[in-house]
Amino acid sequence: GLGALGIGLPDIPLFTGMILKCIYETAISYGFSYDTAEEQCYILKLISTALSRGDAAESGNRSLDAMGPLIRTGTPL
Repeated sequence: GLGALGIGLPDIPLFTGMILKCIYETAISYGFSYDTAEEQCYILKLISTALSRGDAAESGNRSLDAMGPLIRTGTPL
């Protein structure tokens, strides 16, 4: 909304907050916690991978696949 007026700077934190809120609500609805630092790191890596392409996306997917079992077992990242 503010970007149309040339004041796009407030849109960035609003958009980021909206994305995180949606992800947190989805996590809660599926019974996952997002309180730990590991889970928050996983969520940020998930967003980064979703917005990347090519080799960066493949590398991000491998990293997420490796992080999942570590979080599940409680092993520090």
